[in-house]
Amino acid sequence: MIKSLAVNIITHNGLDSFILEAIRSVRNYVQEIVVIDDGSIDDTRFAVKAEFGEVKVIRFDKSHTDERAMLLNIAKTETKSDWILRIDDDEIIPEETMEEILALDGAVPVYSIPFLHYEDGGFIDPKCHKKNSFYVARLFKNIPEINWKKREEVICYNGTPVSSRANQINLCRMLENPFLHFGQLKKNRIHEYTFHEKGHCSITLENYFEYLPIKN
Repeated sequence: MIKSLAVNIITHNGLDSFILEAIRSVRNYVQEIVVIDDGSIDDTRFAVKAEFGEVKVIRFDKSHTDERAMLLNIAKTETKSDWILRIDDDEIIPEETMEEILALDGAVPVYSIPFLHYEDGGFIDPKCHKKNSFYVARLFKNIPEINWKKREEVICYNGTPVSSRANQINLCRMLENPFLHFGQLKKNRIHEYTFHEKGHCSITLENYFEYLPIKN
């Protein structure tokens, strides 16, 4: 079982997103949370510290949008726990996913997690798209062999990218339970999501409705 778990988060204007909800979803399951505030011009860092005094916030005065891997490596360096779960400020981790993570045997250094992307009132059905395209390597052992590749934001083991599809069976395995991605609900959103086909089939909110940051 994983006994020492930390969360690393990069945020930029997190109050336009859901950073407080993201932290709430993991706080009771982890020993450590490190937030990189990537040049926010809002009160993100003050809001985080006001509600979560134990969270470590590392503040940058300007954004490093094209150097997120560098920021993630800084967060890793600042983390003491044995394992790290990396999430974004528009992602929420359901209880069953956190419980699955804590029950892992740690047989491989990286785990890939499925995700449900919220769009147009529902979650995109991963079954309608390319096999395993809705998995991403996000949970990893805090060891020197693992770091993030600059610019491309890819997790690597001894410099070799680790496939989110868990093709390298000695390096990565897949979890069963997903995390939830709510990027479409961000305020002032300018990013266009291109990782899925348009005209997708949508699945209902089902038992994930309780995690929706803004209820319908």
